[in-house]
Amino acid sequence: MNESERRFADAWQEWPFEPLAVLEALAARQVEFVLIGGLAAVLHGSPLPTFDIDITVRRTGANIEALHRALVDMDARVVPDGDSKAETRDALRAGRLTSFCTRFGYVDVVGTPAALRDYRVLSRRAVWMQLRPGLRVKVAALQDIVASKLALARTRDGAQIPALLALLEAAGRRPRAS
Repeated sequence: MNESERRFADAWQEWPFEPLAVLEALAARQVEFVLIGGLAAVLHGSPLPTFDIDITVRRTGANIEALHRALVDMDARVVPDGDSKAETRDALRAGRLTSFCTRFGYVDVVGTPAALRDYRVLSRRAVWMQLRPGLRVKVAALQDIVASKLALARTRDGAQIPALLALLEAAGRRPRAS
């Protein structure tokens, strides 16, 4: 393991991960979003852990502003640069993937998830999940999560794909074409 990998591994152990606190902050500001990625997969039954939160948001001016306020509430900083608030708003408006370190953990705001080009379609197919009293979130459909991970074809998703395909098979569903 080289020095960079060792620093990353050490830092990873100290990162906070309080997903409910992040989701509550987003809900408190009435951010319209769909939970995607690893945490969404876990909520659908994936046995594999995740250590950050991935969301995609409805890109309207009011919703981007609500998201920005929620991120400020969580003391968010852009990773890795710690961009200014104006630059953060610009990145969110443009729909670029923007990663944040918050006091509750890491949050990735994904403008356009792989294989899921239309927020309205993704949102319509998503399922509402009650995570605790007073906290309901929209979670991407399992088929959309699988399609996105297949389209990304990242090494780190390699272990998740078989588990997700098994969940789909158990539910009698097939992956969506990407």
